[in-house]
Amino acid sequence: MQILLANAKIMFCKADRKPVSAPLLQTVAVTLAAEMARMDVEDLARQLKDRLTDELIDSVKADDGILLHLSTEEYEHLFDWRRVCKEVTVVQPLFYVRQKDGRLKMQAVWAKSCRGAMVRFILNNRLVSPEGLSAFCYEGFEYAPQLGDASNPYFVR
Repeated sequence: MQILLANAKIMFCKADRKPVSAPLLQTVAVTLAAEMARMDVEDLARQLKDRLTDELIDSVKADDGILLHLSTEEYEHLFDWRRVCKEVTVVQPLFYVRQKDGRLKMQAVWAKSCRGAMVRFILNNRLVSPEGLSAFCYEGFEYAPQLGDASNPYFVR
């Protein structure tokens, strides 16, 4: 097996830990590009999406059947998201800023920051169920039980 290091053009053979030369890597890349040019990319994408979906669902079911979705929605296209939502419980916290007129608005910078803080909160507090998320607060964002639902708990600032 070979391991490609991030941001490096060196591959190491696991067996003897000797680096494989960069020209070989270039040869492999050229060969791979030629193979990909001959492939049906749409068919490959469907196969990968199905495999990724199966792996995600199987992994979640092997645990407790709950997926805490703290990624951005742009990653959902990697999976058959309808199938994921049908087969496991997906909990996606939403983060809103209350505007002066009382409306709620999701602001991408705050949402990203809150998602990261929530991951830290979960790890630091060793949460094992979504119910524990109600104690999360960060930079003025607090759980708003009167808004949202069990699948989409709202945190409002």
